[in-house]
Amino acid sequence: TERGKELDEEHNALYRKDMKIAARIAAIEDLLKIWPGHANAAVALARFHGQKEHFGDAIDLLEPVIFDLQKFWPDDLVGAGGIPADWPGNKPLLTTYAYMVIDLAESGDRPSAKAYVKDYLTFNPLDNLGVRQKAIEYAIADGEYPDALRLINEAPDQISAYNLFGRALLGYVLKANDAEVALKNAIQSRPLIWREFVSDKHRMPHHYNPGWVRYFSPEEAYNYYESWSGLWLQKHGAMLWLKKEGRKYIV
Repeated sequence: TERGKELDEEHNALYRKDMKIAARIAAIEDLLKIWPGHANAAVALARFHGQKEHFGDAIDLLEPVIFDLQKFWPDDLVGAGGIPADWPGNKPLLTTYAYMVIDLAESGDRPSAKAYVKDYLTFNPLDNLGVRQKAIEYAIADGEYPDALRLINEAPDQISAYNLFGRALLGYVLKANDAEVALKNAIQSRPLIWREFVSDKHRMPHHYNPGWVRYFSPEEAYNYYESWSGLWLQKHGAMLWLKKEGRKYIV
């Protein structure tokens, strides 16, 4: 609607003004009172709360936005091809879902996070916001290994670090015959990640941005270590196996 376009422009204008953070936050809160379903405004405010580890506040902001946007979903949403991420108009909804998954997980509500992950991957299986990666992490952490393997096999991007190393970790915990092959493939594809794991010190790269990392880069290695080293440590002996056996595949 014309009123919706006006409110959206008001939100965008907030980032072109020289404002103190408190004034910007107050303006976004006022905007959300007028338009509770404004996804971009809610995500911006949720990110602010998330950085302060106020995950409950972030969830309270995102949940009504998702429910409001669901009113506009077609009845045949899944059969119609889902919600393609390459159309800019869909990005606010998909981003809201992605942050909802993260904030639910950080708040300790793993079951709800998994439920949102399942919905999200149903209508956006191509996922370019890291939701599938989080789903694989949850499945491995909770011992749901068949689900983890299915999520890896269904991933459109088979050469991502979390797919390659996730497959190797699954091979180890399941004592699969192809565990060594999976480890070899992962390390030969991403030797920097193996070097990050065996390093005594883990320094954040100068240009590190966890929201966007290039494949095969030091930033990707650091990001994978930060995100997944805890999971490798959870699985008894997996970290030692990665370090010891992986050495054979470093050229």
